[in-house]
Amino acid sequence: MQFKCYGNRTRTVVDAAAFAAFRAEDKYVIGVLPDGAELMLPDGVTLKAIEQALPTVLRANRGTLIARQHVTGLIGSGQHRNVCTIVGEYQLARRQRHEPFAQACAENARRQRELAGSATRSAYGCH
Repeated sequence: MQFKCYGNRTRTVVDAAAFAAFRAEDKYVIGVLPDGAELMLPDGVTLKAIEQALPTVLRANRGTLIARQHVTGLIGSGQHRNVCTIVGEYQLARRQRHEPFAQACAENARRQRELAGSATRSAYGCH
């Protein structure tokens, strides 16, 4: 799925999997890239359609989708939780289960440790 996005008075084509988060504002959907840049998606694109097309996104609340690979942590407890990502914090809906976000966070942390370990081994000539 690709989008013709608008940002900084330019129009670019971006693959949907490249976004870290999607946020609905009024009748528009904003895509947030991993570097923090925000691009407006074309009219008619809905969070529901994105959620169905991308199995790697998690719904944090009614107006926010977050890509699993960009979840870095959970803050808070009970009904007041925030999901931390590489592009900011998003409020988790009261009725939304936090377990998928905790699992994504653990997977991402494990992946980072593995990458850091392999980088250290290759820096010292170990394979």
